[in-house]
Amino acid sequence: MKELNSLVIIIQSCPDQSLEILADYAQQCVLGRNLLVHAVTYDCGSPAAVATVKKLAEVVSGCYHCYSSKGENSDSSDVNLLLQESHKAKDLLKSIKQTFQRRVDGSLISGKADVSTEVANAAIPCFLPKPPKHEGPLIIQTPHFLARTSTDWLKTNGLEAQKLNLYQVLAPNAFSPVEEFVPILQKTVSSTLHEKAMMQFEWHDGTVKNIHVDLPILYKYQKLLAKMVRIYEKRINWLSVASRRIWGSVCEKRVVILVDISVTNSTCIIHIQHSLRLLLEEQMSDKDCFNIIA
Repeated sequence: MKELNSLVIIIQSCPDQSLEILADYAQQCVLGRNLLVHAVTYDCGSPAAVATVKKLAEVVSGCYHCYSSKGENSDSSDVNLLLQESHKAKDLLKSIKQTFQRRVDGSLISGKADVSTEVANAAIPCFLPKPPKHEGPLIIQTPHFLARTSTDWLKTNGLEAQKLNLYQVLAPNAFSPVEEFVPILQKTVSSTLHEKAMMQFEWHDGTVKNIHVDLPILYKYQKLLAKMVRIYEKRINWLSVASRRIWGSVCEKRVVILVDISVTNSTCIIHIQHSLRLLLEEQMSDKDCFNIIA
């Protein structure tokens, strides 16, 4: 194991060991090492096995991918990161409405852009029945952009990176309450705020700030948040179709594909071939090299 720089863990059923023991062992194995770990399940009906895959990926800072050919419970660390960012943006929109509704005209709130939830609620259709022209030549597609993990993608498209954190937006108009000792009065005097001009707002560090609510900026901020939610949903949709639904977004430049063609899989060999076909057509043309091991 000392020679490895990447590791794929495939789980079909619940392991004999407890999740805590496995997670602790995995964490100890990767301490001080730069090891890329992918944890995978395929058509796994065990919730405990899926939880194991997710926990292993979490403790070793790796990735997980849970695939279902029936379109149920397909999940991955890439999609989960985007969902978290999307939920964060929706929570911010909800927080704005609750916090500032007494100061913001009702038409302003109701006018904010709708946030689509279709992607989150819709089941992904299954596309594994025998495809037409399966014996035909591959139709190779050339990617028009560099494949990136969601972790890397969010470094430039996340709410923090886009300066769309609520505190980032409010900071220019946020002022700390002032307390000063006035010698002539022989007592400490605190600043007061004019309620029509400012309001008090709890800051991320637990302090209270006096905030001037700039309605045009707040309205623009809501529109930007809703736009980012749609962008996250668009990427989730992109990750949930064709070869990316099965294999995830293959970002590495050197790839090894391991194919199980044992008797156990003889009844679904056409699906395995089709999955490989999609991968070769859509994601392999820009790789430095790849190997397929049967």
